[in-house]
Amino acid sequence: MLLASCAKQPIIQDIDSNGVWNKITEQKGEKIVLVNFWATWCAPCVEEIPALLKLQEIYKNDLTVIFVSFDFDRKSTLHFVEKKGWDMRSYFNAESDKTFLANMPDEWSGAMPFTMVYNKDGSILEYLTTKESYEYFDSIIKKSINNQ
Repeated sequence: MLLASCAKQPIIQDIDSNGVWNKITEQKGEKIVLVNFWATWCAPCVEEIPALLKLQEIYKNDLTVIFVSFDFDRKSTLHFVEKKGWDMRSYFNAESDKTFLANMPDEWSGAMPFTMVYNKDGSILEYLTTKESYEYFDSIIKKSINNQ
């Protein structure tokens, strides 16, 4: 009889805006980086996460997906992710929204979802200010892979 589940547990860790930039820089020259800002109360955010998780698995050798939650409570975020059955690591905004946003690109108004996609060389590929489809994300990832 198997007593413990073999499934990975979601991880929610604190991060500030500098930490996000450090995560992007760490992957420079290695992988495409997709940073997705989301919240459990944002229906379009929740709708696009399964597509991003699928792409993360398909392109695991070429893509790093960084999720950053702007929820109000880390424990509730973790519970939500567990309830959805998502095998994911998400960071949790650990500074004031105002400070965080001040250190992000001007293209982000603070509305969610917001996604930044960086090429392997660290240059920006796209800023996405609305929910996008699996097919759209897939096309920009393929575009980046094929242009490297």
